[in-house]
Amino acid sequence: MSHDASSFGPEFALIQDSVKKANAQISLYRIAFGQAASESSVSGIEIGRALNDCYGEGRIRVRQNLPTQIDRRSAKAALLGLMCLERALPRGGDIRLTFQEDRWTLHATGDIRSLSFEAITAADPADVQNSLFPIAVKAAGRTLSVTKGDRETTINF
Repeated sequence: MSHDASSFGPEFALIQDSVKKANAQISLYRIAFGQAASESSVSGIEIGRALNDCYGEGRIRVRQNLPTQIDRRSAKAALLGLMCLERALPRGGDIRLTFQEDRWTLHATGDIRSLSFEAITAADPADVQNSLFPIAVKAAGRTLSVTKGDRETTINF
């Protein structure tokens, strides 16, 4: 006999949603902060599903257009870049993550605070992705470019 979340009440549904989001975050963190062998790839479908589960109903809305298979090194860089943009949007906003013609574009709109990719010295440990992002882009064999506006930022690599 199986039950759906609604048969147990709203508290159980909240717990299920929290577990689903936590599992999605762990999946994304494993790619972003894990080892990335040069020959390995990851499923764009699985990354897209994890992004939907993680950002589905939060203050940050993430839209993505991903291929079915992605080089693990470039996926690592893309997720670190996404985390940088998320941290730069404390009041929420939109992030579009696309991979076209062998090029990543991360476009954020909203009230964007400063975004720096300098090495961490005495910075907040919550910003570690900002230091790791340019290293990951270089390890993926790509060149980073950032365009900043008042309410939008675009990262290409």
